[in-house]
Amino acid sequence: MKKFLKTLLFVLALSFLSTSLYAQEKLWNELNAQANSLYQQGRYKEAVNVVKDALKVAEKTFGSNHPNVAQKDESAKGKREEKLDNTLDDSDKITHKLPEYTIEEQTRLNVVKTKLMKEPLDEKDLEIVREVQKSYTKRTGILITEIQARKMMYVTEIIFSYEYELGRCYLISFDTKKPYISEELKWLRKKMESLVSASISKLDADFKNINSAANNEVCIDEYGNEHPPLTREDIFKVIENAEILKTNIEKYTFALTNYDSKSSDDTNVHKKKNDNNK
Repeated sequence: MKKFLKTLLFVLALSFLSTSLYAQEKLWNELNAQANSLYQQGRYKEAVNVVKDALKVAEKTFGSNHPNVAQKDESAKGKREEKLDNTLDDSDKITHKLPEYTIEEQTRLNVVKTKLMKEPLDEKDLEIVREVQKSYTKRTGILITEIQARKMMYVTEIIFSYEYELGRCYLISFDTKKPYISEELKWLRKKMESLVSASISKLDADFKNINSAANNEVCIDEYGNEHPPLTREDIFKVIENAEILKTNIEKYTFALTNYDSKSSDDTNVHKKKNDNNK
C-alpha cells in the first residue's frame, strides 16, 4: 500500500510539474509575442519591460543555461533585415533619380538633420523643412512621395535601430548579470560600419560596455575615458534617445511630404502623389 501511495504521489507530482512547465512555457511565448507586437507598433519602452518579464519566466522555467534565457523572439528579425536591405537598393536609386537640392536648400536641411540626431525637433525646425520642400517642388515640379521620403531616411533608420537594440542588450545584460549580444545587434553593427561609416572605436566601446553593464564595472568610451558603471536610468536614457530619434524621423518625413501642413501631427492632410516618381 505504501509503495502504491508513493508511486501515486510521484505520478501526481510529475503531472503537476509537467503542467506547471507547460503553463510557464506558454506564458514565455505569449510575453515574447506581446513584446514583438509592441516593438512593431513603436512602443519600445513597453516592449523592453515585457522582454524583462519574459526573461524572468524563462530563467525560472528553463534554467539559466537554456538558450531561451538569452534570446528574444527573433521571428520578425529576418523580415526587418530583408526589408532594410531592399530599402538600401531603392534608396540609392531614388537619390540618383531625383533632382538635387540647391546648396542653400541642402544647407538648411543639414541644420535640421544635425539637430534631428541629438534632440527633439520643434515646429521651427519642421517649418524649415516645409519651406525648403516647397521651394524644391516649385523649382523641379516634383512632389516627393511618402515612400520616397522614408527610403531617403534609410541610413538614419539604421542608426535608430542600432541604438535601440544596443539599449535593449544593455538592459538584458544588466538584469541577468550576464553579457548579452543579440544577433540583430551584430547585424546592425555591420550596417553601421558599411553604411553609416560609424567609428570602429565607438562601436567597440559600445560592445565592451555590454560586459560592463552585466558586471557593474566602469565603462570606457571610445576615447579611453572612464565613466561610472551604467545604472538602469542610464540604460533607459539610451533607449529614450533612440525613441526621440525615431519620432524625429517620422516628423521630418511628414514635413517633406506635407509642406502645406502647419503641424506634423495633422494626419488628415491631403497628400498629393506623383505616380511618375514612385
